[in-house]
Amino acid sequence: PNASDPVQHLARLTLTSIALQLDKRVAGLKVDGLLDSIEMVDCCAESGSLGHSILRTAPDAAAAASSKAGSPQATISFLVMQKPPGRSEDYKIELMVASPLEVVHNAPLLRRIGAFFAVASETERAELAAFATLANQWFTDSELMVEFAKVRHDAGFPACADQMLLIAEYLSDGGREVPAYRLAPGGAFEASAMDVRRDPSGRIRELRSERLRARFRYGADDLVEAFELEVD
Repeated sequence: PNASDPVQHLARLTLTSIALQLDKRVAGLKVDGLLDSIEMVDCCAESGSLGHSILRTAPDAAAAASSKAGSPQATISFLVMQKPPGRSEDYKIELMVASPLEVVHNAPLLRRIGAFFAVASETERAELAAFATLANQWFTDSELMVEFAKVRHDAGFPACADQMLLIAEYLSDGGREVPAYRLAPGGAFEASAMDVRRDPSGRIRELRSERLRARFRYGADDLVEAFELEVD
C-alpha cells in the first residue's frame, strides 16, 4: 500500500472466455456453458516469476488435451437441464473438466495473508475468542445463558448482560424473534425461538420465551444498567 492507494492487493482471479447459453424448452430450462481458463496470481510477485501463479491449469494436462483434440479445449464445460414434470429427478447436471487445475504453493502470499489477519491486538483476539465462546453457549442452552447473565450481572459483572445481548442481537438480525436452542442430556437437540421486544432506539428491551421473561434498561452509554428476570 502507498499514500495514493491504501488498498493492499493480495491476489487477482481471471476467468477467460466464459460462454453461457440459456434455452427455454417445453420440458423446462436448459443452461450450458464453457470456461476456457482459470488463473489466480499473486499481485505482489513479478510476472513470470516462480511465485506469480497461485491457481492455474496444469501445464502437462493442458498440453495433452490440446494435442489430442487438435485445438485447445475448454477447461470446464457444464450443463444444467430441467427435466419434464413427473420425473423422479428434477434436474440433470453435468460437469466436464478437460484440463485439471493445480494449486501452486506460494509461501510469500500465505505469509502476507497471515499478517493481514494478525493485525488485531492481543485484546481484540481475546475478545474474538470470547465471542466464539458466548455463541457456543447460546447454541448449547440459550435460556440458561440468559439466566447466567443475570447471575453475573447481579454479582457485579454487568458486561455479561451486554455480551449475551450481543449474541441475541446478531442472531435476531434486528427482527422480532431470536432462535433459541437447548442441548439436553443424552444429546437431544431442541430448537425454538424467543420473542424480542425493542425500545424506540431499536435496542432489545425484553426477551420472552415460554418459561422466562428478561427485561433490560440501558444507560446513556447504551450499556445495560438494569436487568430483571422472571423464570416460571
